[in-house]
Amino acid sequence: MEKLRFFALLVVLAFPLEAAEVGRTAPGEVEVTLGSWKLEGGFVKVYGSVRNGNRLPISGQVRIEYLDADGKTIRLGDDGSDSVPFYAPIAPGETGYFYRPRDVAKLSSRVAGVKVGLLYAVPEEKSPVALFSGTKWSVKDGLAFEGKVRNTGNTPCRMPSVAAVMMKGGKPVETSEPSLGPDELLAGQELGFRHETMAPPGIDAVSFVLDCSPLTFPR
Repeated sequence: MEKLRFFALLVVLAFPLEAAEVGRTAPGEVEVTLGSWKLEGGFVKVYGSVRNGNRLPISGQVRIEYLDADGKTIRLGDDGSDSVPFYAPIAPGETGYFYRPRDVAKLSSRVAGVKVGLLYAVPEEKSPVALFSGTKWSVKDGLAFEGKVRNTGNTPCRMPSVAAVMMKGGKPVETSEPSLGPDELLAGQELGFRHETMAPPGIDAVSFVLDCSPLTFPR
């Protein structure tokens, strides 16, 4: 993988929520932080983190705005924004992550900056909870990682995958999300994972998160 080319834009932006979104927003604080973005392979790739300050796990989406050289929002459809689900669920007091690639051919201007913020968050009364053990990672020709994950929550994790979030200086700069294989990781069930992938130079940490399909959480 060629050397990363990105600007680290440290932005925490709280977007005003529309009335329909307010009812879905978890009580308490949800902090969204942009980690990094880069232009690579014809895409704008945005990486960031979500801190859950609520008493319950959350699922939801992050809003992304792309800025031109004058700092103006590049229009995308009617609302001038883009959105992506964050890896969910995020347990109380924990940090989750998100990743969004956007085809530059679909943008009317060259991207010179990015802003991120919370679109909405949903409190999950019933939720999978990930407990990782035996995790290892190493970087040589690429990133190799392995470990085990147990669902200690009170409901299955549907369409489970493990997201390995590669960090540099405390900021996410790349992700890899291999599937765990089965359609469900049942409550109390443990599965092992092992994967190899390309990695950017200079990563100094890897965070592991369990990603489940939030549309299937019972509510």
